[in-house]
Amino acid sequence: MVECRPNFLPHTLLYDPSHAKVPELRRYNLYNRCSHQHLQIPGKNVRTGSGSFDELLVRDVGPNSTMRIQGFKSKAYLCFTKRGKLKARFQFVSDNCVFEEKIDDNMYTELWLHRKNKLWKVGFDRKGRPLTGDSYNKRIDPKCFQFMKRLPQEFAATKRKNELEKLVEFKGQQHSNKHSLTHPYRHRHRHRQRLRHQR
Repeated sequence: MVECRPNFLPHTLLYDPSHAKVPELRRYNLYNRCSHQHLQIPGKNVRTGSGSFDELLVRDVGPNSTMRIQGFKSKAYLCFTKRGKLKARFQFVSDNCVFEEKIDDNMYTELWLHRKNKLWKVGFDRKGRPLTGDSYNKRIDPKCFQFMKRLPQEFAATKRKNELEKLVEFKGQQHSNKHSLTHPYRHRHRHRQRLRHQR
């Protein structure tokens, strides 16, 4: 059987100690498979939905795909509370706001808390409400803890526009080359007709 897999963005590059002083910064959306919406950080609360708060800034903070996730518009960080609840904080705390990215067998992304409690995982229910960090042990659908990376809408639109412009330019070049090849023969044909009329 052929397994159909979604189109993903390139995942985090392998950690290179020589570039440790220049952390990688990326912009993308995280699509939750359970709620069928994007992770949003509008302020103090965290949810999934659609709108202007679904674009995220993700910055590497160390090896093994460790990262911090920040709302691009709100500038708030994705964090866990001491009781394992997902919250947004405007002040970064390394123990509660650093996550480790793990790629599942089906190539979806899972986010685990990296330092304080490595058994907490980011997840949302079907209504877009955040789940507690240990909810994955409570017979909840594994899709609720899986995410897919997507380009922001403005980036996707720009990419499509650039592809269309390249396609139009390529077709224009083909047309001009074809015209340049047939143009001399047309002139020869007209020149012969004029000679016949003169005779």
